[in-house]
Amino acid sequence: RLAPRFDVGGLRNLSRLESFTAAGFGLPGSIPAWLGAGLAPTFRALDLSACAVTGEIAASALAGLSNLTTLNLAGNLLSGQLPAAALAGLPKLGTLNLSGNAFSGALPDAVWSLPELRVLDVSQTNLTGALPGAGIAPSATLQTVDLSGNLFYGTVQDTFRQLFNRVTANISGNYFEGKLSSVAGGGNVSSEMNCFLDVAGQRSPEDCQQFYAGRGLPYDGPVAAPTPQPEPAPSPEKKNGRHKNLKYILIGAIGGGVLLLAVVAAVVYCIVCSRRGRSDQRESGAPSAPSGVHGSSRAAAATGATQPSASPASLAKVGDSFAYDQLASATSGFAEERIIKHGHSGDLYHGVLQDGTTVVVKRITTRVARKDAYMTELDLFAKGLHERLVPLIGHCFDKEDEKLLVYRFVRNGDLSCALHRKTGEEEEGMQSLDWIKRLKIATGVAEALCYLHHECTPPMVHRDVQASSILLDDKFEVRLGSLSEVCRQEGESHQNVITKLLRFSS
Repeated sequence: RLAPRFDVGGLRNLSRLESFTAAGFGLPGSIPAWLGAGLAPTFRALDLSACAVTGEIAASALAGLSNLTTLNLAGNLLSGQLPAAALAGLPKLGTLNLSGNAFSGALPDAVWSLPELRVLDVSQTNLTGALPGAGIAPSATLQTVDLSGNLFYGTVQDTFRQLFNRVTANISGNYFEGKLSSVAGGGNVSSEMNCFLDVAGQRSPEDCQQFYAGRGLPYDGPVAAPTPQPEPAPSPEKKNGRHKNLKYILIGAIGGGVLLLAVVAAVVYCIVCSRRGRSDQRESGAPSAPSGVHGSSRAAAATGATQPSASPASLAKVGDSFAYDQLASATSGFAEERIIKHGHSGDLYHGVLQDGTTVVVKRITTRVARKDAYMTELDLFAKGLHERLVPLIGHCFDKEDEKLLVYRFVRNGDLSCALHRKTGEEEEGMQSLDWIKRLKIATGVAEALCYLHHECTPPMVHRDVQASSILLDDKFEVRLGSLSEVCRQEGESHQNVITKLLRFSS
C-alpha cells in the first residue's frame, strides 16, 4: 500500500525508471521540488491524476525532465500559477492534462508551441486570459484541445480559427467574444456558453458585459440596457444596531419572496401548458390509443417503470461504449471507498478514466434493480441530451447481469449538500448559496421539468424530484439526476392513486 502522504523519495533510487502512475490513490501533499532533478534521464510518463495533490507546481519539479512525453495531474487540488519556463523546457511532451484543478493566472503561451504536443486539456482549471496573438503559432501536431469551463476571454484570432478547423476542440463555458463563423465550416468545436455573436447557446449580454466591465476590458458585444435605480434616500449620520438588523431582515424576506414566486410561477406555467396541450389534442380530433396500449401503459404506471420506446440495440448507440475492464480500472475495481452513494437503481462510484476525465459510474445489477432498469434512462437520453439533465457520457453492456452507465462528474454535488453545508466550508473551495444562486437553481429545475413535461414525446414525469436529485455543476447550473423512475404521463383515467400522488409531487 502507498503511504498516506506524498512521499516518493524511493523513486530517486530507480536509475532506469521510465514511468510512474498513481492515478486514483490518495497521496495528499505537494509535488516535491526535487522531482525533476531526482528522476532518471529515461523517465517519460508521470500520472498523478485524482490523488488529492495540493499546492503549486514548482518550476524545479519539472526541470530536467526533457524526455517527458506524458504529464497527467488532472482531478487534484493544485493551485497557483503554472511555471511557464519549466513547461517550455519539455520539448517531447505529447499529452498535457491539468484539468479539474484550481490554478490562477493565464495559460503560458509557450505551451501552444511545444513541438510534439498532441493533447492539451486544461478544462475546469480557473485559468484566464486571452489566446495568444499572431506571434505564437500553435503546434502542428495538436489533435485535441479542451479549454472548457474557464475564464478565457477576447476574440479568437485567425491562427486559432485555423487550429480549431483541424482539431477536436472544446472552448465552451468561457467568455470569448466576437464572431466564430469561420470555424463553423470545419473541425469539431464545442463553443456553447461564451459571448459569440453568431453562435447559438451563448451567455446573456448582461453576463458578458458584467464580466468584461469587472476586469476593465473593452466589450464589443451588445450592451444590455441599464436597470433604472431609485435615488438613495439620505441616511442619518448615526445608525444604531436595531436599524441594521431590520435592513438585513428585509433583504432576507424579499429574497425569499422572489425565490418562492419564481417556483410558483414555474409550476403554474407547467400546469397551464399541460392543460392547453390536452385541449388542443381534443380539438384536433386526435385518435385515442388502442386499448392494448393503454393497458400496457397502466401496468407501467402501476409498477413505476417506463416502457422503453426503443430496442436495446438502438439504445446501445446512446453515448460512448466502454469496456468493463476500463470502468473497473477507473473505479479501482468498484472499491468500497469509491462509492458516492447507494441509489435505489444502483450504486454510484467515483472514477477517473485513463485520459484524466472524472466520471460517476452507476452500477446496475439484478440484485438491486430490474434487469432492464438501465433502459429507462437510456430511452430518455435517446430523445436528446438536454442541458438540464445529468450529462451522460456512455455505457457498458458487456455483462448480462451487470450494466454500467457513465456520467460526467458534477463538481458541486447535489442541492441537499449545498443547502446543509457547514459554516467554514467555503474556505475549502465550496461557495455558499446566496439568493441569486437559489433563484438560478429554481429556474433550472423548472426548465428541466418543462422539458420532461412538454418537450418530450410522449410527455414524461420525473416522480423523484428532491434535493438529492438536483445536481449542481461548477457554475451552479442545474443538472437533474435520479432518472431511473421517469415514466410516461398518461391520461387521468389511466393512473392509479399512488402513481397520481407520486407524479403530482414532481
